[in-house]
Amino acid sequence: MRIGSEDRLGSWMAMRALLMGAALVFQAGCGAVDGAPESPWVGEAEQATRGFLPDLTVEELSRDSTSYKVKFCNRSSYGSELTFTVRLTNELNGQSFQSNPLYPYSVPAPGTCIWTGGFSCGLVGAACNDFVTLTAQVDDTSNVTETYEYNNTMTVSFREHVVLPDLVVEEVVRTGAYLHARYCNHGTADTLSTFAMRLTNTATGQMHLTADTFAVPAQGTCAWTPGIPCSTVGSNCVDTLEVRVTADGAYVISEWSEVNNDAVARFTPSTALADLVVSDVWRQGSTYVVSYCNQGLGTSTTRFEVRLINRATGWPYQTPSYQPLPVPAPGECAQTASDACSVPGCWPGSMWATVDISGDVFEANEQNNHLYKTLP
Repeated sequence: MRIGSEDRLGSWMAMRALLMGAALVFQAGCGAVDGAPESPWVGEAEQATRGFLPDLTVEELSRDSTSYKVKFCNRSSYGSELTFTVRLTNELNGQSFQSNPLYPYSVPAPGTCIWTGGFSCGLVGAACNDFVTLTAQVDDTSNVTETYEYNNTMTVSFREHVVLPDLVVEEVVRTGAYLHARYCNHGTADTLSTFAMRLTNTATGQMHLTADTFAVPAQGTCAWTPGIPCSTVGSNCVDTLEVRVTADGAYVISEWSEVNNDAVARFTPSTALADLVVSDVWRQGSTYVVSYCNQGLGTSTTRFEVRLINRATGWPYQTPSYQPLPVPAPGECAQTASDACSVPGCWPGSMWATVDISGDVFEANEQNNHLYKTLP
């Protein structure tokens, strides 16, 4: 049968439409070619540079007998000097609380995480032993421009009247021939039971369960393990090592949560420790200013508090426990100011300033955290 030119043209147009429709369906199913997340408020030019920005995420939300804490991370390879606040929202009653904007949080270094201080349970209208569904949001005012803006929240439900400890490994450091782990009890109870630590070399799978056991810290507190030889996981403590450290590696402690017991740390030949010192103290108006530095070659994700005492009068000042200070980068300094004070005990006097008053930060030198200075 002979097909005319008009018939052939009609058949071609129908086939072309069918192919274009299939292509559109394929494109819609596969998404954009570059796979970049799309932000409705970001233009094409800015979207193209989003890979050079930080990426804040909420990694964990914990509750102990008095407060909530939020662990947030920067999952990008880039940092930012911008600061932000954290908001907690009780999804059952709608009550929310924003962290103090006068003491904002800094964006963590690329690939690192930070725990907030404790936010009292009553700030969201519930007791610490009530059933509650809580949402934590970092950068709730969108002050920090990020690679991806849709992963800044986490929602967690906490059970009612559960009184149990909760072990968490918060940091792992390497010094000399040993590894040290900082572990905490974020639960709502103490226990006399002891537990072992499990260390796993993630590259080789070599595992070690410590023969020594450790006491569970009192609720809301932390402790450091003694040195655990790197050789137990097949490392010489010099070469690159990635190790997973798990509290209660034999699962003998009944806990609030059994899924937050471990932390992974990666060390390279250049990995070093922080070393906090007080560089200066001076009077500024009705406040005192403390300058502190990290003169070590490494840093830490653990935060700390500063204390200032007038040795002549006993007047004290201490940074708020809910807003601990971050460790500066190696070779850098930062400042913190006391509250305004007008009572006679503030000055004059001989001031004793101390950084990391609780010994939370594992340092290269733990003996140089003080400065004594007489001020007019």
